[in-house]
Amino acid sequence: MPERYEDIVSEPQLLGVQTLGASDVVYRITAETKPMQHIGISRAIRKDLKIELDKHNIEIPFPRLVMYSKADEAKVESQKG
Repeated sequence: MPERYEDIVSEPQLLGVQTLGASDVVYRITAETKPMQHIGISRAIRKDLKIELDKHNIEIPFPRLVMYSKADEAKVESQKG
């Protein structure tokens, strides 16, 4: 990455999994940047990480919600009977 981004001073390092949640996995990545360039570089690292995850068909987990209405329930019951 330092070759691609001139504001990175040292190679980013993946320190490991920070937390595991029901709908997320948080990784800790550190990198040294030139002064006041950390925000742009952090966005670039996230973008590159997302591109790599997509290449390997790794989806970002997200909460899913399934809702049933009483009308749907009645329809299912009538089809059973």
